[in-house]
Amino acid sequence: MASDWAVKNGQLTTGSADGVPPPLKIKGDADWYEQKRGVDDDYIQPGNLLRLMTAEERGRLCKNIAGSLGKAPTEIQKKVLEHLRRTDKAYGDGVTKELGLL
Repeated sequence: MASDWAVKNGQLTTGSADGVPPPLKIKGDADWYEQKRGVDDDYIQPGNLLRLMTAEERGRLCKNIAGSLGKAPTEIQKKVLEHLRRTDKAYGDGVTKELGLL
């Protein structure tokens, strides 16, 4: 149950002494299912959310991401920028521009 979980001294714990979550009570069979339900693209949902934003909101997001990402090593920046471009090319390009890499 969600109420059994707590953060204590910076650690996520359960109400049990051994730290193991309580068993999940179910009725019927449990089975494996395809999480992506036929869509093999982890970038669709964040890309769709990004495209719901106004141009001003996207601009602020790019500046905020670049502000933090700029502190990371260049190799990490490149990897993150590739993920951002897969989400939305304009998003990746916007952060790249804010980083001064374009």
